[in-house]
Amino acid sequence: MGLPISPTLLYVAAFVFGACIGSFLNVVVYRLPNDLSIVSPGSHCPACSRPIPAWLNVPILSWIVLRGRCHFCAAPISIRYPLIELVTGLLWLASVRTFGWSWASVAAIVLSSALVAITFIDLDVWEIPDEISLPGIVVGGLLRPVAFGAPWWDGVIAAGVGAGALALLRWTFLRLRGVEGMGLGDVKLIAMIGAFVGLKGLLPVLLVSSVAGSTIGLLAMAAGPSTGATKDPPSDPTDPNDPDDPDDWAPPDRAIPFGPFLTLGALFHLFFGPAFLRWFDGLPSRIV
Repeated sequence: MGLPISPTLLYVAAFVFGACIGSFLNVVVYRLPNDLSIVSPGSHCPACSRPIPAWLNVPILSWIVLRGRCHFCAAPISIRYPLIELVTGLLWLASVRTFGWSWASVAAIVLSSALVAITFIDLDVWEIPDEISLPGIVVGGLLRPVAFGAPWWDGVIAAGVGAGALALLRWTFLRLRGVEGMGLGDVKLIAMIGAFVGLKGLLPVLLVSSVAGSTIGLLAMAAGPSTGATKDPPSDPTDPNDPDDPDDWAPPDRAIPFGPFLTLGALFHLFFGPAFLRWFDGLPSRIV
């Protein structure tokens, strides 16, 4: 006979473990785009390179106690570090609170943790790393039947439909405007999200992300004219010192990456999707 576990204790444990994973995600967010190992070396101050001992590396609390400065050299530490830890802890807590201790909460935890890393990397460097999104498609496809009782093909088809929809939108924008309105990373990200949420889940994900992205985009446009996307002079393929590097692209000065909005849509579906779909299914009868 198993011992009963207090829900409060379970929620506290979920938050604490989530915050610890958030501390690791800070490492991923910084090192992955810079092609650095996420395992070695251990945590260290970026200013003085001194290793950070475990007792100074407690998520959230260490930053508060040290007042946002390195213990050794007093260099300022960005508030983003405890923010990522806090957000990840809250997402773990919300996952367990919503789904209980189940495979569904495991799927929600895996997806939300991946989305935290993807969001901050996209905000930093305008890239969504394949190292997260591509394995995420596989993991989502494997977890969805176990976690949500869906047919095995549901996540697979949703990944394809989501990727196809954004790929078509990307191609259309490129043909009409002559510039990329969306990166391939977003296409792979929606495929990963689709593998987790299934076909029905794509509707709230795309709706929320599109509305939020359009709203923020319009506000950015209203703030003033943009300089537009920039690109270095055309590359000379015969010059080994001037390769055709896609990294030459730079975003417009008021552009906003779409990855964070896809994350917002995915999290909305995770925690509010069933209620939204019930409301949406009953909408025609209320209109009539």
